[in-house]
Amino acid sequence: MSEENYYGKDCPIGMVQVEFVGVDPALKYSEYGWKPSRSAFLEIYVDGERFRIDVGNFDAHDGTTRRGLHIVGPMNIQVDKHSLNAVDVYVE
Repeated sequence: MSEENYYGKDCPIGMVQVEFVGVDPALKYSEYGWKPSRSAFLEIYVDGERFRIDVGNFDAHDGTTRRGLHIVGPMNIQVDKHSLNAVDVYVE
C-alpha cells in the first residue's frame, strides 16, 4: 500500500476506512466475497478512531469460550443497546 493511499488515524472526520480484512486469501471467490472460514477480522477506522472486529471464538474471561463478535476500540468506547437485536458501538 502506498503512503498516499493510507490514512489510518488520519482518516478524515465524516469518513470511514476499511484498512484490513483478515480472511484466508484462498477462500476469496469474488471481489467482495469469501467462502466460510472458522474466523475472520476487520480493521476499520471511523473518523480516525480504530476498531477491530474479531469474528469466531474468543475468550470470555470467565474460563469459557464464546463464539460471536469481539470488538476492540479506543479506551472511551461506548456500547448502547439500540433495539432487541442491535447495539451501537461508538466513541463519545
